[in-house]
Amino acid sequence: WFIKFPIIKQIYPAVKEIFSFLFADRKHSFKKTVLIEYPRKGIYSVGFITNDALKHFNNKTNKDLINVFIPSTPNPLTGYVLLIPREDIIVVDVSVEDACKILISGGVVNPDINNTQFF
Repeated sequence: WFIKFPIIKQIYPAVKEIFSFLFADRKHSFKKTVLIEYPRKGIYSVGFITNDALKHFNNKTNKDLINVFIPSTPNPLTGYVLLIPREDIIVVDVSVEDACKILISGGVVNPDINNTQFF
């Protein structure tokens, strides 16, 4: 029933292509879903750990930095790569696939969440 909506029908092929790119080759995909305080304290953004930062960056900052990709909505292939100190990253128990569903839907879809609460 979800695919019958006009907007969904139009974006479904693109979303399907994005998902196949993201999840086809596990060694080049996002590793974990995380939350970071971005763009300011008290506001959280969903991100994906992509890799450890270059040792050169760690040495220059004297911090253990992690590459975190912060995707844009509704296309999770565009966004920002931020180098975040490891201690500022909150790893969440949400699969990359489910996080992408949330992002692509603009937060409308919350996969596998049984209790819906609005404000």
